[in-house]
Amino acid sequence: MTTARLYEQAGVSLSAAGVFEDLVKARIEKAWPGGGDEIGGFAGGGLIPRSARRRVARLAASTDGAGTKPDIAAVLGRGYYKGVGSDAGAMALVDLYCAGHQPAFALDYLAVAKLVPEDHIEVIDGVIAACKAAGCRLIGGETAEHPGMFRRANGFDIAAFGIGFSAGTITGAVKAGQCVYGWPSKGPGANGYSLLRRVFGLNAGPRTVLRRLAKYWSDLDDTLADALMVPTQMYIDACEAERKLGTVFAAHAHITGGGLVENIPRILPSTLKVVLNRDAWDRPPILRMAQFVGQIDPDEMDHVFNQGIQMVSVVENGELRCSPRLRPVGESAIQIGQVVNRRGDEPQVEFRGTFAGELHTTR
Repeated sequence: MTTARLYEQAGVSLSAAGVFEDLVKARIEKAWPGGGDEIGGFAGGGLIPRSARRRVARLAASTDGAGTKPDIAAVLGRGYYKGVGSDAGAMALVDLYCAGHQPAFALDYLAVAKLVPEDHIEVIDGVIAACKAAGCRLIGGETAEHPGMFRRANGFDIAAFGIGFSAGTITGAVKAGQCVYGWPSKGPGANGYSLLRRVFGLNAGPRTVLRRLAKYWSDLDDTLADALMVPTQMYIDACEAERKLGTVFAAHAHITGGGLVENIPRILPSTLKVVLNRDAWDRPPILRMAQFVGQIDPDEMDHVFNQGIQMVSVVENGELRCSPRLRPVGESAIQIGQVVNRRGDEPQVEFRGTFAGELHTTR
């Protein structure tokens, strides 16, 4: 009996790995002609962008994943894998952009209970889609079969890594009086899914979970599956369109784990805070329902979920001016607050009002 056959019996398919590598290589070659040659070696690479070479380029890197959202995707199967791959890419690449760097390259790490090339290539399709939206290129990654490591027979996990260079995406400084804009989310993004799975009873066996996910909710005007699996919105292109029209950004914050209350202070001096008007935006119905069904404390909602805002931008020079025609419907930024002086040790994020369309305040 050969080693390869013993390895197969242990749960790792070398033949599937080869098929999957060929699928990945073909997709990268299609997305970035010539890029397929980078796949299959010990590392991938590329040239430093011209924009970064014009100045002393500062390199930055980031990494993130899709949390426990892949557990739901594993139950739902093909058709939902791409969105989770896109989530992982968005989490890492938008973080990089918010730190003032233009993403240039990305890598991924995909771990699966059992590799099924025709299914799991959808995850890579999602990572590629996120890279295209961020203006960067996927240059490699790792795919590993880990039998016995996942609680579901077809479980998987995905992480993405971004590399970028300073590119003048943020040229202002945060000061009192500046406007705060929010870029809307259509769902939880890739955060809070351990709580969502508990609230909606999605930790059960696959048949029970599928039945619950397939249920149509009138309050959502959708099935629970489709409401939960909306991919993370990315607004790098929209922000760059604004910059080309002369907008000066003082800061961006990616609203991921920790919500608005923990991510906005990461871009503020200790002497400043933001006042946010909740009535300026609508929360996605899935977040309203999760709070009601799970009887989640409002403060916990604020610390776990994005509450309907995927990204925050502080603008130095007045209002955003980008024509809605330059970006898809529903992707326009909303003025949600202002930067003000902070007194003593008061919170750096203050909420006022009630979410648009909701009867009761959540604070």
